[in-house]
Amino acid sequence: MAEDIELYVNTETNEVTSAFVVGTDEPLRKVTSLPSLIVGGKRSGKLYLIRNDGTFDDRSGDNNYTVSIGAGPIGATPTDGTFTLTDGTDTTAALDYNISASDLQAALNALNSDAGPFNDTVKVTSAGVGIYLIKFDTAGAVAGTIAGDATELVPSSAIYSEEAVTGDVSTREQQVIRLRRQPIAFTNNLTPITDGWSFELNASNARALEFLAIEGARSVETDFDIEIETGSETPENIARGRIRVSDEIINPAMIEPDEFPLVLLNTDRQIPRNRFDLTGLIGGTSTDLDSVETTSLQAGWLFILPNVTIGASVPSRFWTLKAGTNTEDPALGIVLPDDYNALTNAKYWEAV
Repeated sequence: MAEDIELYVNTETNEVTSAFVVGTDEPLRKVTSLPSLIVGGKRSGKLYLIRNDGTFDDRSGDNNYTVSIGAGPIGATPTDGTFTLTDGTDTTAALDYNISASDLQAALNALNSDAGPFNDTVKVTSAGVGIYLIKFDTAGAVAGTIAGDATELVPSSAIYSEEAVTGDVSTREQQVIRLRRQPIAFTNNLTPITDGWSFELNASNARALEFLAIEGARSVETDFDIEIETGSETPENIARGRIRVSDEIINPAMIEPDEFPLVLLNTDRQIPRNRFDLTGLIGGTSTDLDSVETTSLQAGWLFILPNVTIGASVPSRFWTLKAGTNTEDPALGIVLPDDYNALTNAKYWEAV
């Protein structure tokens, strides 16, 4: 069993990338590496906040503070798929993951029979990749915040919406929409202990598998962050480092569904299966995609094939099982299973 992680963060350093230190005996010595995570596993740990002199920060272990620990690409955005936005009354059609600000504006203003979200039209500008600023055309309070459904975004992502400027009789409401990849491992459920907190990081989820498949490797370094806040504060990033995530799953069937605040996978069959054993698409051997038995599988199953590359025209390693008939063309991302039957088993694999 892996040993507990012990993290010491020097809160008096001037740079968050130097905040992970050896401990109270060496509070200024930066650690050379952070403990690793194994996909399919969990790591328990303890977190302590200390000062330059090795004493504990007054906040360390204080139950009045919320601490968040997460691993995953910083600021990463989805690379494929679609999403929708809603004002709670009407919902947009599917929107591309990289939709332009002008197209998003048109989609929002088409809501409610062209009255716009919350019955007011908006102007939309982009503040960066995956970030949109929505400004309502009429001064006044808005009935709510625009929300979104990220289920069809790839990799697994979330839509964060927040009020940037509150509307009133003389002010136009402004809201921000962000499309962000879900972290590989995350927790804000820490338990106070003497001078610190205990925690558990869970890498037994579909996002971790997805991350390694997209990177095309079985061991990848990614960002690791710690934030702290009280209910009245903006979250403060107090430490940032790099953590290694490795794929060493003994039993892939043990991978759990997402346990994050947003439910991204509605059914068991939508949990991506990382299939390192499949190295080809057609041929009927046990290492080819077309050999997978599909008569008992429902449409919606998603496979990640890290060891299969189609080509520049279809670079995706994600394959979904779809209901219906199609013409087999592996170069275009269409594969018919060997047990395909138009009458009793009309399903096909498609690269997504």
